[in-house]
Parts: sequence; C-alpha cells; structure tokens
Amino acid sequence: MKKRVLYKIIHVSVLVTAIIFIYNIHPLQSEVLSSSNYRLLFNSLNCGGDNSSSTNYRVQGTLCEPSGGDSTSTSYVLTPGFRGLEDLPFITVQFTDPDGNNKPNSVEFGTLSTSSVKSDRIGVTISTNAERGYAATITADGPLRLSTDASQTISGASDNPTDISAGSGRYGFKTSNGSFDSNYTDITTSPKTFSSATAPVSARAVTLTFAASPGSNTTGGSYTQTLTIIATGTF
Repeated sequence: MKKRVLYKIIHVSVLVTAIIFIYNIHPLQSEVLSSSNYRLLFNSLNCGGDNSSSTNYRVQGTLCEPSGGDSTSTSYVLTPGFRGLEDLPFITVQFTDPDGNNKPNSVEFGTLSTSSVKSDRIGVTISTNAERGYAATITADGPLRLSTDASQTISGASDNPTDISAGSGRYGFKTSNGSFDSNYTDITTSPKTFSSATAPVSARAVTLTFAASPGSNTTGGSYTQTLTIIATGTF
C-alpha cells in the first residue's frame, strides 16, 4: 500500500511542474511602441463599437464582444455577439384582396360607364426589421390605354378629392393608411411613394383604392396598364 501512495504523490508532483514550465514559456510582456517621431508609453485593447457612414454606405462596427446567447424579457430580446448576425435583415411584402374576390394581384373595373365611377382595391402588408424603415412605391408602364390603340387613354387624376367623378374621364388611386389618404393621384412611369416608415414595422397594412370613369369622348374598348409595386428597406 505504501508503494502505491508514493507513486501517486510523484505523479502529481511531475504534473504540477510541467504546468508551471509551460506557462513560463510565454511570459506576459509589454513594450513601448515608438517610431522616429512618436513614442507610445501605454496602450490597451478595449471593447467598443460605432457606426460609420458615407454617401453610399453605412458600417456597423464592433471591437470584442461577450459570448453568445439571447436574453429576453416581456418586451425585449437582447442578442449579444457581433450585432446579432443571426437576425439577418429582411423585408416582406404580401398582397391581399380586401374585397375577398381572391385576386390580390390585379385591378378590375368591369364595364365602365360615364354615369358612374368604378373602383377596385389591393391590400399591401409590409414587415421589415430595417433600422430606418422602408419606402414602398408604385409605378406604371404608361397611362391606362386602349389595348388596340395606345394613343387612346384615360387621363390620370391630379391630386383632387373630387377629380374622379362620373363622366370625368379620369383614373387614379388613393390610399388608406398611406401617403395619399385624402386625394386620388395619378400613376406615372416615375416611382411614387405610397407608404413609408422610419423604423422597423410589423405587418403594416396599406389599402390602395383604384378608381376610373370614362369621359364622353373616351373610345370604347378594353383598357390596360401594368403596375409595379416595390418595397425597399432602409437598413
């Protein structure tokens, strides 16, 4: 029994000596940094971070960081680490039909008459975690025009609440919870912002109401126009 105890004591002693020897190979050192013009007596590496920006770019920088793992409460989620890269930027756009006709991607007026105004609606729901929000635009490939003769058109509205009335020969759209909630406005080949935000949003719903009425000189036939809606996050 004494031999076994002695063997264990020797083994522990050797192990401790080896550990001390390894640590002594890399002693901590500090040096004075200098050049022909400068001498830096003290320096340290600290934690920090900042945002940098220019006309075209924006950089979010971090120097050193804690270990990963989310901390949560009722109202907040704290994601440590390099800017929480697992929470990647996103923006989603969903089109709906507020009238329940299962045609969220088209505007249909049916048969137009000078004695009435026809309308149709599209719902747009936007979500994004973009730090500075988003902008949603609508663009047309040209005026609302006769499919067999593009020179025959229905004029666009001119931001007047009574601009589209029976027999007015006008066409346009307005919004609910958007940028044109009061007046009908024209849709042109230049992007027109109909909804925007300056911070992240969740399920921001905007309704676009399109309306038209032909004038007494409007040529009969099928009229068409292609609309493009784009939502862009401002990250």
